[in-house]
Amino acid sequence: MADIVKEFKQVEGCRNIHVAKRKIDGTYEVPIGVRGLAEIKTTDTFMEGTSIGDMRKMISKKKKSGIDIAITANELPAEVESLLMGKKYVNGELVSNVDDNQSEVALLWEEVWSDGSSTYNIIYRTKLARESREGKGNSDKLDFQTISINGSALALPNGDFDMNLDPSATGVDANKVTNFFAAVQMPGVVVTP
Repeated sequence: MADIVKEFKQVEGCRNIHVAKRKIDGTYEVPIGVRGLAEIKTTDTFMEGTSIGDMRKMISKKKKSGIDIAITANELPAEVESLLMGKKYVNGELVSNVDDNQSEVALLWEEVWSDGSSTYNIIYRTKLARESREGKGNSDKLDFQTISINGSALALPNGDFDMNLDPSATGVDANKVTNFFAAVQMPGVVVTP
């Protein structure tokens, strides 16, 4: 069998970050776009175990246990911060309280490749938080501030953590790509709004 030679490509950037609140029944509300995604980094976390016998390592295993998430954004509207962190937001007032409880959300975004193509990513059960606020006085230049949002993800009841959708792959349903940011897509199922 001959090797398939494809054009080399590399991730060039990211955009179109959305969050969708997970309901008690496990379904999701309509995703909400957050403008100005500057950077996103996800790092898988693992449980590890080894077994020693006959004076050597006999079993070594790593099992995915979660995903750590770090986002740098240029904008975080109060409505979205309230959704993520369980804060109260009424009449322009965003209030933190000792009883705030982070919402579980799906996190969706688009990766843009050097050849102009895109892949779509989703992490299903994330809890995210804005941990600080900062600002600087300007001098002779404008110094825009970014917002750091961090969190982690758990698995769905079936064990799934995330999904990466490649629209150029054979057999991809075009409806799933079209509706990616309109409704939270699940593996093997096209979800329409």
